[in-house]
Amino acid sequence: LKYVTLQTEENDFILSGHIDLTATSPTINSETTSKSFRIDLNNISVEANEDLIVYFLMPPVDLRNKPLNAVILKDNGYYQEIPLTGKNFEAGKPYELVATMMTEEEKPLVVDIKEAGTLGNGDYWFLWDYSSLKINGNLNGTDIRWIRKLAGRSEDGTATTGKLTYLDLTDANIVAGGDYYYKTSSGTEYKTENNVAGNYMFYFCNLKTIKFPTTITKLGEKVCAHLP
Repeated sequence: LKYVTLQTEENDFILSGHIDLTATSPTINSETTSKSFRIDLNNISVEANEDLIVYFLMPPVDLRNKPLNAVILKDNGYYQEIPLTGKNFEAGKPYELVATMMTEEEKPLVVDIKEAGTLGNGDYWFLWDYSSLKINGNLNGTDIRWIRKLAGRSEDGTATTGKLTYLDLTDANIVAGGDYYYKTSSGTEYKTENNVAGNYMFYFCNLKTIKFPTTITKLGEKVCAHLP
């Protein structure tokens, strides 16, 4: 784990300020505020079903009836936003908040593709930081090419900085059309066919788990070759 953040929709957290100690009831006069309050974990390793206790020492803040999330990031880029119950956090009192983080397999980010060939457009650039995805909809060669990049390999086999390791295409359909998704060193280009996981589709990618569409009727050659 890399960090855990408490996050609200408004600038509720005081990051800096001053206190008038001569006042009858001294309070913090804020100078800098933020929507988030974060603690770095320096890549702390936590086993499955193990509890991690993180202590926040923060200025008082009333978060009753306000959205509050715990945002937890792993070193592979996978993160979750977990809803919490906001409270009136008063000075001098301890409070406990509990957030249960699921694994990538239990809770991948779900992406619904409305039109084949659009996965690589600007609307989906945020996927670059995700390690676990469930993609629904029709996917052609252009989309598979982009998935390969997310999973660490471009269409010509060169390495990318993509972090994707878990891919669920159960409710997707592979359809013909679009660009080629892979090109060999000799120049042979591979394109998608309807309901076929074609030759070299995820060749040399960094994926550890792939769930193919339920509509697949054929697996080509070296679809998953050289996967870890």
